[in-house]
Amino acid sequence: MQNSKLLTDLIETSHAIGKRIDYIQGAGGNLSVKISDSAMAIKASGFLLKEIQLKKGISLVDFNKINNYFRSPHEKDDDFNNAINSFVINNDIKPSIETGFHALLGDFVIHSHSVYVNYLLCAFEGKELIKKILPEGVWIDYSSPGRSVTLEIKKKLGKALPSSGIIFMQNHGMICWAENAKSALNIHEETNEIIRSNH
Repeated sequence: MQNSKLLTDLIETSHAIGKRIDYIQGAGGNLSVKISDSAMAIKASGFLLKEIQLKKGISLVDFNKINNYFRSPHEKDDDFNNAINSFVINNDIKPSIETGFHALLGDFVIHSHSVYVNYLLCAFEGKELIKKILPEGVWIDYSSPGRSVTLEIKKKLGKALPSSGIIFMQNHGMICWAENAKSALNIHEETNEIIRSNH
């Protein structure tokens, strides 16, 4: 794999979040980093964030091809997932089912299932509470993982993607992204702290 500094950032941040049982349950959650003009490294399917290493648990995909594919994606989940898997490069490690929205977003992306955030995301009044305390966040009504949630995020964000941001997925978890690992982790930590301190 290429660009060792970015990959080191991915691994270290994955371990930091993956060791927190309040952020990640089981094999849930995933991180990614764009390491070139076309390549994105992302946690592979079936691996724990806390166990990934340079040669273990990281899949490399062509995110430009993925984003081009979104112009006319398949209508069935299985066909969609097979198409995403076909954009793997340099290895045959199956990427996360949520690779689609990682390709759409910024340079460094964190997706977690934080218990603090999900307390609101699973609440009847969650959408209103999120809007009140974190108005800059984007709310996504529940969509199944993979194809559905990716296309819903694409639709909601449109073409003007900011360099950093937060998405709250109903009954699922949060996504944040930024230009580098440190900034993305700061957004993740600050978001969790704001929610903890308000409830």
